[in-house]
Amino acid sequence: ALYAGARLQGRGTVLAMDVSYRRLQALKNQARRMGLEGIVRTRQGDFREFPEVVRAKSEEKGRPLLFDRVLVDAPCSGLGVLGKRADLRWRRQPQEIGELKVLQSELLEAAAGLVKPGGYLLYSTCSIEDDENQDQVYAFLEAHPEYSIVEARHRVDPALTSEGGEFLATLPFKHKMDGAFGALMLRAAEPAPALTADLAAPA
Repeated sequence: ALYAGARLQGRGTVLAMDVSYRRLQALKNQARRMGLEGIVRTRQGDFREFPEVVRAKSEEKGRPLLFDRVLVDAPCSGLGVLGKRADLRWRRQPQEIGELKVLQSELLEAAAGLVKPGGYLLYSTCSIEDDENQDQVYAFLEAHPEYSIVEARHRVDPALTSEGGEFLATLPFKHKMDGAFGALMLRAAEPAPALTADLAAPA
């Protein structure tokens, strides 16, 4: 959120959402130190419930409130960062990974209607497991034909992408860095405004 806010150079806002009050307070404090207090805004809550908030606010305002960009930085197994989090080898249980996959799917579904036509949805994890990464994306695209993949090989070093170049996909044993996944998706264009300021609330 801080990096995105800095990149805006005062020409927009970033709304960061998390269930954790502590993490959001840390973000707000850092945004203040960086001079981004009016740009990076926060809202505490479950993102899966956010579409209802947006729907109600849109009806109140009499216009759709949609976003130019939505990033779903999804909770995941963390199997791409075992080099830094060796404890995950012993703490993760099979049923937890199953629950995480359900949550990832629900978060993507919640994001689907929040992106304005012509806007972008980015899904990311710190996992190297296909079922948390590209399998989630392919299932989402099947359910939402209004979205299409923007190939990562056109945006980042092709050496850091999956076979075929569709996704960002780093592997610790191959790239000597943390394992990570990213999928950028474009929503088919239609005219629509993009607003975020009315949706921020104190955290």
